[in-house]
This record gives sequence, C-alpha cells and structure tokens, in this order.
Amino acid sequence: MEPNFADLKFNQSQKTDLTAREVSKGQKAIIYAFLINLVAFALVEVLPNLDVSPTNGSYMVLASWALRVGAVVLGLFGIFKIASELQWSALAKVATFILLLIPLINLITLLVVNGKATAFLKKAGYKVGLAGAHK
Repeated sequence: MEPNFADLKFNQSQKTDLTAREVSKGQKAIIYAFLINLVAFALVEVLPNLDVSPTNGSYMVLASWALRVGAVVLGLFGIFKIASELQWSALAKVATFILLLIPLINLITLLVVNGKATAFLKKAGYKVGLAGAHK
C-alpha cells in the first residue's frame, strides 16, 4: 500500500520563516562585528592618551588591527547572509563589502544593514533586541 500525500498541507509562511532565521544569523554576526569595531576604535583612540611603553603600545596597535580584521570577516559573513536572503543585487553586495573596509564608514554601513535586517525580521513577526532577533 502506497502512502497518499494528496491531503498534505504546507505552512504558507515556511519560506519566510526560513529566510528570517538566516537573516537573524546574519544580523547577530553584524551586531558582534559592530561591537568589535567599537572596541578596536576605542583602543586606537585611547592609546595615544595613555603613558604606555613603545613595546606595549605596538602590541595594542597590533591587537587593534587583529580585532578589525576579525570584525571585517564577521561583518562580511553577516552581510553576505542578509544580502543573499533578502536577494540584493550583486552590485549592492559589492558596494556594501567595499564600504565595510573603510574605517568608521564600516560602522555606518553595519548600522544601515542592521536596520534593513531589523525591518524584515519585524515584518516576519520576530522581536528584535540588542542581542539579535527571537520569535
């Protein structure tokens, strides 16, 4: 006897839910990238005001750059997730990736992309807070 799937009904909002979950993951990565960028920026701004030995100062600058590289990688991941799920054009993706490489402009870029993700997630029925989105 073969199973009959004629009466099987699918959730109409299943595609939106799957998309929202992926956008949520990208948004969380963007939030972390933004916070890491703030820490790296604070290190560079505070460093000249401290009475730090040149050796320790160079280590702090190196740590700042390592944080920035990590933030860029995390931001690229988040933007790629969001842009792919929201079906952005290739030109929009490339422009956003380039803006992510420019110091301080990257913070604005991350905020704008986060705003777009937040609008989509709220429309999909998610609650969005500082730590990301949840249903």
